[in-house]
Amino acid sequence: MASIRLMHCLKTGAQNRSKMPLLCGFIMKEHTDNALYVAQVDAISGFVFSAQRFPETLSPLTDEQIKQAEELAKLPYGTSEVMSRLYELKLPQTINDWMSARFEKQSNIKTVEYGKMKKGLIDENIVSMDCHVMFENGAVYVIGIILPTNQIFQIDILSQPVVKGSYR
Repeated sequence: MASIRLMHCLKTGAQNRSKMPLLCGFIMKEHTDNALYVAQVDAISGFVFSAQRFPETLSPLTDEQIKQAEELAKLPYGTSEVMSRLYELKLPQTINDWMSARFEKQSNIKTVEYGKMKKGLIDENIVSMDCHVMFENGAVYVIGIILPTNQIFQIDILSQPVVKGSYR
């Protein structure tokens, strides 16, 4: 079982507009000092706003996957060719399966917006993409995905579900 270590996050300026006290939680590999994830947590409520895997925990890409990633990074943003390639990689199915199994199990995904592919954000050979996922209940998440392996390396919670009758 993994352990959790908490400490205050040092956030300044625009990163902490709300002045909310934040904690950084490090989810540690059992019996080691190796961190698997880092999470930003509201120090008062314990609500987790985001979590990110450490690069060392990601599966390495094969030479063929690196070549595929380089080809993907060259495609012009927003073209039908990009969407065709994402469907070939089964990215929409991966997002649906992963999100539905972990978040908002009582709601369906309403929309997914695919962001621009970024190369070198995590490692020089890795291409990643942020996807905004909106559920029918109003919950919105951003997930970071590594292409072409579809590994999820980051999740940010932008809004929680809208509860009927909660407006006054």
